[in-house]
Amino acid sequence: SATSLQVDGAASFNGTSNDIDLAAVGGDVSTSEGTMEVWVNIDPRSATPSTIMTFRNNGSNEIDISWSDGVGNIYIRGQYAAGGTQDFVNTSLVTDDNTTHFLAQTWSKAADQFKFYVDGVQAGTTQTTLGTFSGTPTVFDKIGNDSFNNYYKGKMDEIRVSNTPRSAGWITTGHNNQKSPLTFYSIGGQETYRPTNPGIRFR
Repeated sequence: SATSLQVDGAASFNGTSNDIDLAAVGGDVSTSEGTMEVWVNIDPRSATPSTIMTFRNNGSNEIDISWSDGVGNIYIRGQYAAGGTQDFVNTSLVTDDNTTHFLAQTWSKAADQFKFYVDGVQAGTTQTTLGTFSGTPTVFDKIGNDSFNNYYKGKMDEIRVSNTPRSAGWITTGHNNQKSPLTFYSIGGQETYRPTNPGIRFR
């Protein structure tokens, strides 16, 4: 359902039946390189585990961001699973405390790198030795759910997927710009410039 979060309108998920089906665009997602970005605000009553976003061919080939809140095991996971090889980053920087966070992950088979970011800063270490994705992610592509009905409860905003592995600077700038647009940049006073070339006269 519609709500508000970080930038104007957002989506609210009830944790039992709400999700967004991406099957129509799943085949357009590059499995060799790309970026996922999303603002989240996780409800403390969200089921565990729950999936924030996934593009999936099968259990051995999927790209996703998920949330787990097990006893003593609270984390957000960013994952790139390809050809049976799982590369992932778990971070406890995000909890179900009704705080809004910006999540992003990038993958590049050519550079052999998978990275995960929280609030514009890389979390964990860069994962390498990426597998080769088999098939296309058209079997199960969702926002707010996965093939096991692990529904997400909370809010999401500014969900973006691109077929380019964005740089760390891009991720940080995207976070800062959306986090506080009014203080992202400042405008100084007007400056006066006078050329010093004596051969030029202004009338």
